[in-house]
Amino acid sequence: MSSSNYVGLCGIDFVEFSSANPKALHELFIAFGFSRIMRHEKKKID
Repeated sequence: MSSSNYVGLCGIDFVEFSSANPKALHELFIAFGFSRIMRHEKKKID
């Protein structure tokens, strides 16, 4: 793996994940060590 930054990125501001099976996605993130800290008040998003 090369350590060069061919695209010139300085960081990532936003990443969105979606799934037809939200429970599986939730379990995957828990397995990666993430935890839910907030929920949207009106929308079905975390």
